[in-house]
Amino acid sequence: MSIKAFQDTAIEITRIFEKYDLGCTIDPYPKHGVWVKLGILYEDVNTILEINNFPITEKKQLIKYCEEKLLKRFEQEAILIKFIPEVQAEVVTIKKGDNHG
Repeated sequence: MSIKAFQDTAIEITRIFEKYDLGCTIDPYPKHGVWVKLGILYEDVNTILEINNFPITEKKQLIKYCEEKLLKRFEQEAILIKFIPEVQAEVVTIKKGDNHG
């Protein structure tokens, strides 16, 4: 699987939900996943795409996107989506040339 497919996915999700000012991060270290469905053992490479500031009200739209696009793109039997409650975070932007003192 190419990193380009993951980059394309991150860009698509960012565009679909751009009104929420969210961003995506791709974990560059894939994890080995093992799971069973109807008695069949599957082994996959799991790559994490983290979506920052995702509005939980849009959960159904994200699931629809995964069904329509990602199952085919990544040739997967299933796509795991884990919704993790947001923790308090502060975004700090420092620009080159800022004088802080």
